[in-house]
Amino acid sequence: MDYLEKKHDDTTTILKTSWFFHPPFHFYAATGKTPWLELKPYDKKIDPETNAEYYYVFSNEFDTLASKFELEKKFSDDRLLLKKKEIDDRIDLY
Repeated sequence: MDYLEKKHDDTTTILKTSWFFHPPFHFYAATGKTPWLELKPYDKKIDPETNAEYYYVFSNEFDTLASKFELEKKFSDDRLLLKKKEIDDRIDLY
């Protein structure tokens, strides 16, 4: 939470988590300790199409998200914070 809070600016940070990690994040969101955080609902499915900016997952779930997310921070050998990849909207004229 500290890492995300330091990264966030004046806008809301949207986070989705692996189902296993959802309860502690939900506690902070439900108690009002993270008014800057929008936590996506509990879901056992890993969803690369989510509109979340960040995804907190086990390392073995990274492959499922690699097309849309990149590694932001490795907290341990099995826990990763991923950030949604920037989309390049430029048109290639060649």
